[in-house]
Parts: sequence; structure tokens; C-alpha cells
Amino acid sequence: ISRLGVSSEKITVVYEGVDHLHYDVKKLTDQSKCDDVLSRYNIANDYLLFVGTIQPRKNLVRLMQAFAQVASERQGLDLVVAGKKGWMYDDILATPAKLGLSNRIRFIDYVKTEDLPYLYGGAKALVFPSLYEGFGLPILEAMQCGIPVVTSRAAAMPEVAGNAAMLIDPLDPGELAATITLALTDTERSRWLSEHGCKRVLNFTLRASVVAYHTLYQSATQPMT
Repeated sequence: ISRLGVSSEKITVVYEGVDHLHYDVKKLTDQSKCDDVLSRYNIANDYLLFVGTIQPRKNLVRLMQAFAQVASERQGLDLVVAGKKGWMYDDILATPAKLGLSNRIRFIDYVKTEDLPYLYGGAKALVFPSLYEGFGLPILEAMQCGIPVVTSRAAAMPEVAGNAAMLIDPLDPGELAATITLALTDTERSRWLSEHGCKRVLNFTLRASVVAYHTLYQSATQPMT
């Protein structure tokens, strides 16, 4: 509305929804299944998780710079990046070697849909510091799987996360590193975020999205009087 000068009367916002049957925290009580998934992706240590396409707007270089600060104080912690290559990814993929962290930053490429809940559930936190998102579905998927979320106070992400995530300046690796450390060390806060994330995600269902679209289509096809 502000950038293109479009009338607000022409805009209807329909939120995306999470597949609550697929991303079901109850599934994660199956420890053998969790272990099997992590083993297939060769994940053995504690880890932070990023989910998304490898491209500049995902802010992965700053994420890795922040992780380097955290990793120097926390041995046995890895960063796992799950997602396909997008565009302009060469510098991103070269960054772990530049930081001396090739053995602790893992690019595991595309993750099968059926495996993703277990990957979320095994993580210490989702770290999603994008520069811009139109929505940011991984935020809600992680909340549905019961893990704390660190994300950007930019674009759509604060609107999606509400007060159930830790918000950071995506241009400041230092703030991101400090917030990651807080998520790892402040167990009470992390537990609170996990609990409120599970409640927050109830506002974003596939059914609600379908109903909203259906209502919109019906209103758009009504004959003019």
C-alpha cells in the first residue's frame, strides 16, 4: 500500500498456515525415529538450525559470522543449514572455510518433507535472520515443533512471530550472537518461548487460510448491483 500507492480497500491479507498434522510435536517423542533422521543427515552434535534457500537475502553470511562468535565459547555446537541452492550462493558456501569452521557449519541441502519435523525438533533453536521475507513459514514450523526461535525484526517476521520469538537486527552479527547465546543459556526464557510458540502457531492453520481464500473468492465473484 505504501510503496505502490494501492488503495487499502483492494488489499486482503491471508496468512499462510502450518500443517499441524505433519509438524506435530507429539511425533518427536519417538526417539528412535529422531535418531534415525539425524543419523541419515550425519548430525551428531548439538546444533542450531536454519531452514531456507541459500541466497543473499537469507543473510547467511552474517549468521555464520555470529555463529563464529558463539562457537568459540561453545565446543560441540554446530550450525546446520537445510535448503537448496538458490542464487549468488558461492560466497555463502565459501564462508565456513574463511571462518575456520568448515567442520562445524553443515550445509545439508534439501531435506525431505517427512524428515523436517525431526530436524526442527532436534535443534537447540531455529535461527532465521533473513533481511526480507514475505511471510517466514519456518518460524511457525519451528514453533509447532516446540523449539525457540531467533529471527529478524524486519519485514513480515515480527508480525508472524509476535512475542513468541527473540527478535534481532539482521544487520548486526554481534546482537545475533548475543541473542543466540541467550537462547542457549537462559533455560527459563527458552522454555517460555517454546510454550508460547506452540500457542502462537495455533493462529496459523491451513483451514483458516482456506476459509479466508474461499471467502475472498466468493466476494470477488459476486455480481455487481
